[in-house]
Amino acid sequence: MAKKDIRVTFFYADTGVWKQAKKSKIRQTLVQWADGFYDGHNYGFRIDQFPIVPYSEKVYQKKFCLFKTSGPKARIVDVVALSDEIDEMKKTIKARSAISDQLKALGPREDLDAAGQSAWDDLHKKRDELGAEWDRLSLIYDAELEMQIRRLLHPIIGSLSSPKERLPVIFCEFSAAFSSDQRSAHGVTYRSRRTWYPSAVLTMYTGAFVLINKDSKSRFVLAHEICHAAGCEHQDTPPNNLMRVGRETDRSFNDPANVMMTPDDLTRLGVAIFVA
Repeated sequence: MAKKDIRVTFFYADTGVWKQAKKSKIRQTLVQWADGFYDGHNYGFRIDQFPIVPYSEKVYQKKFCLFKTSGPKARIVDVVALSDEIDEMKKTIKARSAISDQLKALGPREDLDAAGQSAWDDLHKKRDELGAEWDRLSLIYDAELEMQIRRLLHPIIGSLSSPKERLPVIFCEFSAAFSSDQRSAHGVTYRSRRTWYPSAVLTMYTGAFVLINKDSKSRFVLAHEICHAAGCEHQDTPPNNLMRVGRETDRSFNDPANVMMTPDDLTRLGVAIFVA
């Protein structure tokens, strides 16, 4: 059976991330896991990665790095003018953590007297309010981050002049605020926005794209995020499902033989615009 190519173009937030990724071989590790996964189960897919030629640093800077400098100021999450949201999110995390410590010190509510239970209730309410504020800030941050990256990708992808649709995968450094949700600490996928108003295509990339944490130890994160880009959702069962939530640090998932995809997800992947 002929294999379908999952066409992926790898990018890097900046030359510093590229150098670290080159040293850690994270790209090779993730592609090797994905190809071993597809082959081992005879799923009929393979990763068609670009670029595959070991270009010079100058070429990478020009074509495959969103920023041309390295260092802490070149991280995607810092450069895209989202510092206000990040600062507020950090403050919210700190405040919520402090309240959790206070609740822990008080102990179970049922063991407290009336005054203690009242204090426990007040703290719990405040923690819930901070949780809601975190969710609100996360939505703002996430939307602004997506827009900024789409604008950055637009001219770069246009200059590559690829005749076929490819999925951009960007290695970058995740901020502490962005990684606080363990489900998002390894990778995040932004779905296609081609249903937006027509003029959007003139200023930003409207297809799906993936962010992968350059420090991720999850070997299956690339295959997992590719499925998200194809329209697959998180699932709770079966326990060895590639799209199972909370398996990012499960060591058994390091062996692709221990992981599977559902028939519905295989169908979604097979008809994805970046697969042929």
